[in-house]
Amino acid sequence: HMGPIFSGQLESLVQDFPSHLASVRGRGLMIGLQFHQASTALKVVDMALASGIILLPAGDGSVIEFIPPLIVTREEISSAVAILRLCLSSIS
Repeated sequence: HMGPIFSGQLESLVQDFPSHLASVRGRGLMIGLQFHQASTALKVVDMALASGIILLPAGDGSVIEFIPPLIVTREEISSAVAILRLCLSSIS
């Protein structure tokens, strides 16, 4: 039941940052966040790592993969999305 919560919060990022983000895709907690440019995705990966979140670039580098543990909490999801929001805001 945490997958739709996480996807929903990531969808709000897509709506708020349409110049950088294209879509959210995946199933359950295995979620991908598609960027328009791989260079932007890689910047976010680096910035998130500096903030304590390990993200994986996928494909051609324009997708960030999220594979949290099945015991992830709503608070942890919200915290991760807040950090992503800060990263995207600093790039904009």
